[in-house]
Amino acid sequence: MSFKGDLRKSLFLWGSPSPETNINDLCSKLNNAQKLTDLFLDGLLPLDDYLDLIESQEVDMDQYSETVGANLKDFNLV
Repeated sequence: MSFKGDLRKSLFLWGSPSPETNINDLCSKLNNAQKLTDLFLDGLLPLDDYLDLIESQEVDMDQYSETVGANLKDFNLV
């Protein structure tokens, strides 16, 4: 896989919604996050803005940063 492909997989959002989660709302947030990731990887969105906008999708940034860090190591990107 390409560097960009591995980086994209490293930034992928995972989650386990609670039973009371509105699935339409969740899908919308995941779709928004994917678009933000694409903009970031295409160089159209600075890292600080990317992180702020991902957080606005109600992503737990502490957990996300730990997961991304582990993924980057798993793909030998850091």
